Amino acid sequence: LDVAMGYSGGLYANQMQTVVEKFGSFSPKKILDVGCDEGLLTCFYAMLWPDAEVVGRDLLPEGIALATELAQSRFSFGDRVRFEKSSIATAKQPAGKFDLVFASRALLAESIPTTRRGKSFRVDSPTGINEDRAATVIGNLVATLNPDGLLFALDRMRGPNDAHALAKIIESCGGFVDWEQSELVIAKELQSADQRIPALLVSLTQPELRLPATCGALALFAEPNTEDSRELEGGTAEAIATALNKDRLLLSARLTEYSGYSLDESETGSFEVWACGPLVLEYRSWTNGARRATLHSARVARQIVEKVRGELEEQMYDLPGEFDTEPVLSQAA
Repeated sequence: LDVAMGYSGGLYANQMQTVVEKFGSFSPKKILDVGCDEGLLTCFYAMLWPDAEVVGRDLLPEGIALATELAQSRFSFGDRVRFEKSSIATAKQPAGKFDLVFASRALLAESIPTTRRGKSFRVDSPTGINEDRAATVIGNLVATLNPDGLLFALDRMRGPNDAHALAKIIESCGGFVDWEQSELVIAKELQSADQRIPALLVSLTQPELRLPATCGALALFAEPNTEDSRELEGGTAEAIATALNKDRLLLSARLTEYSGYSLDESETGSFEVWACGPLVLEYRSWTNGARRATLHSARVARQIVEKVRGELEEQMYDLPGEFDTEPVLSQAA
């Protein structure tokens, strides 16, 4: 009913799709769903992995009751699926470890100071994340992982600052954020505009590409999508690209544009596309001093190279210009 009415339908549907794409080929034996609410996602995990033991945890007894009814009366999962009323901050460590831990809108809920008022919560102080409490919450979740286990934490982080803060706390608790595998899940709840909800992938082993939390968080929020394409531009883009270092030159070209009636009145533009770790820098500069820097996610590197090349080739029919290097599409996967 919740999905059909659309209250969290967009979020649940996209979250399920993301889980299938990232973990569908896995064969986990034990799964923990933190912030399980009414058990919809918990039951989805149980159906996706029919041989796994699945545990759902939530603060609200009403949610636990509904989740239990859904799992047993509707799906008859038996003792393979169970639910526990507990807080991440105070939950006792389980006897066994988990292969996959899902935290859906649970980290910030337990990391921002709140007071229970009847069936709802009220924020006591709008001071944001309580780092000590967040460290307890995240430390407890990281401690539930098998050595090769994964934590997938999806939460309504407001921007790079929140993602950076949580990532730093994750690192202090012995976990590592894999920024290449983390992403933004797009959801539309009720009549609101599309939300870009970060989902961080955390493990106990250092990823092949380890980034500072600041760079990783900025790269995550620079990730475009078809409905809400966003970029980092201007001086901010230049500063980030400088901090990340330019790894590989993917495209370089020059083009002359005439600004007056005389051929002497011309400006030459330089166009470059650089791979910068998890980002791609699109840089344009002209001999009159003007310049433009734009950062994109590395996931769309090939599209950016093809776009810039197409624009330049079209203009080169009328204006003198040349490619200093051939576009390196093979490295812009």
